[in-house]
Amino acid sequence: MPLKSILYIVLFAFLPLFSIAGDKEGKSENFAATKAISGTVTDVFGESIPAVRIVVKETGEEFFANFEGKFTLSLPTDKVYHVSVESIGFQPVELLSSDLAQNTELNLKAL
Repeated sequence: MPLKSILYIVLFAFLPLFSIAGDKEGKSENFAATKAISGTVTDVFGESIPAVRIVVKETGEEFFANFEGKFTLSLPTDKVYHVSVESIGFQPVELLSSDLAQNTELNLKAL
């Protein structure tokens, strides 16, 4: 068997070992706890508003309410985020993530 073939066999046999080996010493994995927020977006008459856009300003993440005005999002609890809620024909609202909870009802006023 030629030397080149043996070299390829050895290389492919040990290559997976090098790809999974890593130095974890001195590294800490920091996972922030998250807060689940869900609710409904309605108008002042209690009618649900579909397809409302919800933006987390610090991260740029966007979430959308469904056709029944219901939304779900998850935010890290490590700091307070500014959350913008907007829809065509309604005044945008800006809230703090600390003010939001599960089963939150957000009311938007028409322009």
